[in-house]
Amino acid sequence: MDLQPVLVRLIIDTFLDQGARMAPNRFSRALGALLFDSDDVTELEQTWQTQSHKVDAIEFGSIAALPGSFSRTVAELRSASGPADAATASVAERLMAMSVALNKFNVDSVAADRAAAQALESLVDR
Repeated sequence: MDLQPVLVRLIIDTFLDQGARMAPNRFSRALGALLFDSDDVTELEQTWQTQSHKVDAIEFGSIAALPGSFSRTVAELRSASGPADAATASVAERLMAMSVALNKFNVDSVAADRAAAQALESLVDR
């Protein structure tokens, strides 16, 4: 008699039985911590990418060309153009990097999940 399908079933049943004995919210939180929705991750990735483009499109060049007297206030506003451009470029770059990293996480996680599921499913037939 092949014991692998029996052992796999026993492990699954034990996990479910232990979960049933936990407080319902605690079991849901424990299980929820292991799960993520690939579509939600994709949506977040796309949001970060879109925001990156929007932030990168902000321009401060017109501040440098402010007309007016040479008061300290106008001088400070004019000098803020370069640092403001650098800051928005940095934020846009970071958002894009986070989007790319999240995409990699999503692709890798889905592939690993699929491989693990196939490995477990193959044990049932043995």
